[in-house]
Amino acid sequence: MTHWIEADDGAPAELEDAFYDYDRHNKLPDDVAHPHDWDSAWRTKAGGVPYYWTPNGAQGMPAGRLLLQIDTAVTLEDGSSMEIANFCLDGTAYVFIDRTQTPPNYSMFINR
Repeated sequence: MTHWIEADDGAPAELEDAFYDYDRHNKLPDDVAHPHDWDSAWRTKAGGVPYYWTPNGAQGMPAGRLLLQIDTAVTLEDGSSMEIANFCLDGTAYVFIDRTQTPPNYSMFINR
């Protein structure tokens, strides 16, 4: 992959907070909670809201908002995928930024 694809993640701004609360996120309609029909290409992304919560949900999630989400594999331009990381075998890494702190606080957690 040689570039990021810039696109709207499809999450309605008024429902952003629900994406950071596992119980509220589970209650969202599928077309809102997963606007790209679980497409794995969206599981590695910068900005927006968390696209995919692992089965363990948002347990232990740090303060702040999503800066980067990294899946164990990325989708390449030809449609194939390539493993790039091993986050507890099949986990996802989430990097958050808490802008209420000065300087901003960055944190990462891995969930599977």
